[in-house]
Amino acid sequence: MTIIELRNAYKEGKIEKRLYWQLLREHFLPIIELQKSIKDSGDDCSVEINRDDIVLIRNGVKLAFDFSQTFCRAEGILSLGGNPEQEDFDYISSLIKPGDVVLDIGANVGLVSIYLLQAQPEVSNSTFPA
Repeated sequence: MTIIELRNAYKEGKIEKRLYWQLLREHFLPIIELQKSIKDSGDDCSVEINRDDIVLIRNGVKLAFDFSQTFCRAEGILSLGGNPEQEDFDYISSLIKPGDVVLDIGANVGLVSIYLLQAQPEVSNSTFPA
């Protein structure tokens, strides 16, 4: 039974309050497991469950969980710990020399641009306004 089905069954008087809370808690256990997983990973991230979306916040960058995709970046970061594309970012960063111009074409949330800026501290902040 889903959380919504449980709530409706309780409101309709089909299940008692004690059983409702017990069954509801079973649905919430994965959230506690997720919290422990985040803590164990050492990542500086959190998950917000909002009315209209679920968002992963990592190092100040917000990534929405998009369940219309087969696998979204937020899921990858959360499930694999760290960034699943870190090797790609490191490789791209190794190719950039001071004075190079980098265009992040087709950027989704600009995560590659943000990483490259952080990985290249010699790049002037005036090049990338805040």
